[in-house]
Amino acid sequence: MRRVAALQVLLMVSATMLCYLPAASADEAETVIGANVTWADDQPVEGTVRIVSGGHLTVNGADATVSDGSSIIIEEGGALTLNHAGLLADNPPTAIASMGYWDESNRSKFMVPGEGIEGAFDVTMMAMNDDSYFGDGAHIGDEVINLNGSSHTFSFEAGAGDVWIGLTGFSSTSVT
Repeated sequence: MRRVAALQVLLMVSATMLCYLPAASADEAETVIGANVTWADDQPVEGTVRIVSGGHLTVNGADATVSDGSSIIIEEGGALTLNHAGLLADNPPTAIASMGYWDESNRSKFMVPGEGIEGAFDVTMMAMNDDSYFGDGAHIGDEVINLNGSSHTFSFEAGAGDVWIGLTGFSSTSVT
């Protein structure tokens, strides 16, 4: 009789504890990649895609579109290869703050995370909504690159590491 009572108490306590566990939601979805995986078709990224040590995700000739609040995390020992592929934001930013400032501390900038990329690589920046970069400038270190047209491709040598690209608007050059 004591065993039955003890078992009933254990079941009631367990059932009560389960009521307090948070429910899983789509926002908390996580895909873990721990082996070689290839995406050859367009893929949505919803939640977190975590590439762990020994994992290698190759996006081959397709687009991976990252939803709002989602991310791709590459842990040490993991790898991501984009081969004639795109890594797109579902809702990309629509404006760059302070694009008119030419001084380094105030200009808009973004980081190209090149750390861990083997070999040379290219990054293409495209204007949105049929706009253009006419007269704009890109700043990489002390180099100023004049931008014209609806896109610009930056080429980086092997071992470039993380690179910051600053942006200035039309006629935003230093006054001397």
